[in-house]
Amino acid sequence: MIDRFVNTWAIITSLATVCGILYAIRGKLFDHWLYVNRIRLSVDTSLSIAEDICDQRWRYIHLTVSNSKRWRPVSNVMVYLRRVEYIDQQGQVTRVFRTGPVPLLWQFTLVNWLEKQREKNPDNKCLTHPPTHWYRDLGPARICDFGHAVKETRTFTICTAFAVANLQVEIPVNQHIRAFVYAEGDDAVSNGLIIEVRWNGEWSESPEEMKKHLKINAKEVRPFSDAIWQSDTPYKCRCTQ
Repeated sequence: MIDRFVNTWAIITSLATVCGILYAIRGKLFDHWLYVNRIRLSVDTSLSIAEDICDQRWRYIHLTVSNSKRWRPVSNVMVYLRRVEYIDQQGQVTRVFRTGPVPLLWQFTLVNWLEKQREKNPDNKCLTHPPTHWYRDLGPARICDFGHAVKETRTFTICTAFAVANLQVEIPVNQHIRAFVYAEGDDAVSNGLIIEVRWNGEWSESPEEMKKHLKINAKEVRPFSDAIWQSDTPYKCRCTQ
């Protein structure tokens, strides 16, 4: 009787020890599969139109941020711009701008804010300073504004949340850009994206026709290291749509 009790107690103790060890190393064995959030950043090339923004016609390039575990939201997600290369018509990089993370705006953030400002002061000109609440929790996918083409001014504007010294956000038609972006939350980082945008200045109300004039190419890459962000050497890539 005593031997049976000792054997049973030994089995219980062994099981408890195994369970304790598994729990202690759970993060390494199981978290990556069960718990770690995976967020992915991709480009939407549908070129949707937003009408009557500051009495102008805008056409957006959007980024989509998705969470593979939407039942476990990622807190405080933001899409960041880290680097812009400015390229002339001959394909030569004329300037490289590198910076700390500059947040981009979530969809409708700027539009809604501008409409409220115009309601408060209808006679005021279009203001360009967006609100400061940039972060979002990510369960279902969210859309971020990368930039927009403006019909009246024939410029492409990167939708940064605030102005940054020496960052040229309005791109004329004789220049195109190669931008480096990624998304990050409290406990997750997305893939990186290299986005090339070239616009010849022509405008069409047809999205399919407009794609012939406003060309968007993108390449998905691993998150960048600081060495890539800070490098003075242009990034060599042939992005594909």
